[in-house]
Amino acid sequence: MSRIRTYSEIAADFDLWMAYADPHPDLTREAFDALSLEEKVMRQIAAFGPEAERTLPEGLTEESARFAWNGPRDQQIRDFERILSRLDGWETASARELRRQTEDGLAELTGWTGHRQMPG
Repeated sequence: MSRIRTYSEIAADFDLWMAYADPHPDLTREAFDALSLEEKVMRQIAAFGPEAERTLPEGLTEESARFAWNGPRDQQIRDFERILSRLDGWETASARELRRQTEDGLAELTGWTGHRQMPG
């Protein structure tokens, strides 16, 4: 599983920059080295928005629970369990809503009650 990289991590590493911020290389190594860390972070903010807007783990969307209903029952259960494991430690509003939808899906399929937290 790949972890989410911070803008600062990407700005400090040319290979990460090429992979995440500049996949169609417009910036040479020399030009990259000439920019300050802050300038590279600002370029990422301008292109992708503030880091705080990343509200779900990479690979999950607000629609993930809906798509988990596809396939045979055993596959649906595995998909819901995979979503829940990916949400561990995520406490954004989007993550809480996806967790609720996923727990509801598991409950409907299995009677599972999980570790549902009271809304806060």
